[in-house]
Amino acid sequence: SSGINAEYGVKASSTALIDYLTDHEEQVEPVCECLLDILEGDHKNDRVTVPLFNTMELVLTNVILDEKYGNKFAARFTALTKKEVMGSGNIKKLLASLTPLASCIQFEENKCVLSQIMLMLCHRYPRVRKGIADSFYTALITFDDAIDGCDEVVEVLESTIWDD
Repeated sequence: SSGINAEYGVKASSTALIDYLTDHEEQVEPVCECLLDILEGDHKNDRVTVPLFNTMELVLTNVILDEKYGNKFAARFTALTKKEVMGSGNIKKLLASLTPLASCIQFEENKCVLSQIMLMLCHRYPRVRKGIADSFYTALITFDDAIDGCDEVVEVLESTIWDD
């Protein structure tokens, strides 16, 4: 019974956050900055960072960030994510970081994001390689004009066995 209540609470709070940010577009940037500040302040505190990555995924997949702020957000988020997951053996944290990281390719200045994605594609854990490949593939299909040569990259992502 407590699992059902917890699931309901997560769903209700997620919906409330997205509804609020959709209705109050002027609050998107301050909320995102607050999330980034928490990620920076709670560096290596997995009890905070894992759910925070899940929240970032929710925001990045459901809320539109304007291009100017999106570029700034993507650069800072990528740098903080790199710092957070570097040397980590926590598979839950590593996997939670993948989709929000891949979603950052939607912004025009995405070189730092692509660099981090390439590093994750070479990760020592097969589940991380497979996870980033899947997340990157989904992001490329969603934001098909995000990078040059998108079709070739999608082909490589589809044809490579990432979990060997």
